[in-house]
Amino acid sequence: MIAPEPIDARVLRQLHRARIRDRESIRALLEAVRDAEIALESGLSSLAGPRRAWIERAGPHGLDLRLGDGFGRTDVPQLHFGFELDGTRYFFVGVPIAADGGRHFAVRWPAVVYEAERRDLSRAVPEPGSLPALRAEIQDASDHWVEARVADHSYDGLALEVRSELVQHRSPCIRVRLTGAGAPARTLSGVVRNRTQLRDRRGWMRIGLSVSAVGSRRRIEAERLDATAGWRVPPPGPRADPDDPPECVRTIDYRNARGERIRAIVNSWGETRGATLIVIPPAWGRTKETLLALASVLVETFHDAGEPIAVLRFDGIRRRGESHNEADCLEVGRECMRFTASQAVDDILTTLDFVEADPRFAPRSIGLVTSSVASIEGRRAIASDPKGRIAAWVSLVGVTDFQSSLRTFSGGIATAAPLMIHHWSVTVPQSASSARTNAP
Repeated sequence: MIAPEPIDARVLRQLHRARIRDRESIRALLEAVRDAEIALESGLSSLAGPRRAWIERAGPHGLDLRLGDGFGRTDVPQLHFGFELDGTRYFFVGVPIAADGGRHFAVRWPAVVYEAERRDLSRAVPEPGSLPALRAEIQDASDHWVEARVADHSYDGLALEVRSELVQHRSPCIRVRLTGAGAPARTLSGVVRNRTQLRDRRGWMRIGLSVSAVGSRRRIEAERLDATAGWRVPPPGPRADPDDPPECVRTIDYRNARGERIRAIVNSWGETRGATLIVIPPAWGRTKETLLALASVLVETFHDAGEPIAVLRFDGIRRRGESHNEADCLEVGRECMRFTASQAVDDILTTLDFVEADPRFAPRSIGLVTSSVASIEGRRAIASDPKGRIAAWVSLVGVTDFQSSLRTFSGGIATAAPLMIHHWSVTVPQSASSARTNAP
């Protein structure tokens, strides 16, 4: 087995901008973790189970840890530990100093503890004594607007200082109204991601929010089916003869608003015009060919029920496959270098526009099937589509929060997600906006 090389502190500083370096603060934080018996997480074991350790003693030279079952090898130059305390994620590097060969282990006191940063873009902080570029108000429980101070802001996040009673016993979804920064007043939906009591202002709290122009109060209704009652067949549409040839497969091309090509494979049976249509976007790092088996099962199931169907699988733009990509990203391993999640959402909406307008389809109902990370894109597309054209959504092992998943994959190291959502906006300096346009 190859031992991983140590990660340079400069790299960690880029991934985690918020840091605790005061020795007494670090001791107090880790002693609180010990007293609360909070597990330190360290990625996954060789059997894909969680690797966990608990602090048993905070000694003068380091931390004595008790390792969980299946923790795995400890003869490495660094161990990376993450934990959550009071709604905030933390991360530190443990340098091994002693082991008994069993369940106990010791690491040096960390020189720095990083606070996990959920925002992958730089924050703008108002200068001391200056008027803030942004002014914010939040809606209280009675739907009245109450002023809040903007502590910092980024492309899709806000940190606000508010009175504690405004947010302590409420839903995490909050309406925020922003004014200033040379832009017209806008009302956004915010979701509270963390809350911290302010030490220097009694009765006040700092809250971190992710913000979006799409209403967070809107819920996508889930349909629950009784598996013992069998599958519910869609309402009758144009019927087809079950004795017809079972399946037709063809490749089609269509283009988005910028003229960029999307290539898709359509599996169908029966008359496709006015039939049920299922859209399947690609999973992360995959192509349209990957879910051939699923498409065939859907076609055969509808064939047996005597219902026509079309299943459309497409390759995403600026991703692996046959759809549009830049010339410098055609090399194997570089296909996704310019991919953005906003592009993936746009691919789905472009596909809906195409099948709605194309006389070969004009479907009576549209279903969406997503898997893995594509479920994030699918969820956003459903919420963003002004026509509400997706009648049913099936999420296969869907990811709900990409940054949390990435943190699990990497053992807590890479908390800055490489996927960037361009059109979820909050006012930022022009220089940051320009840099974001060509971000990978």
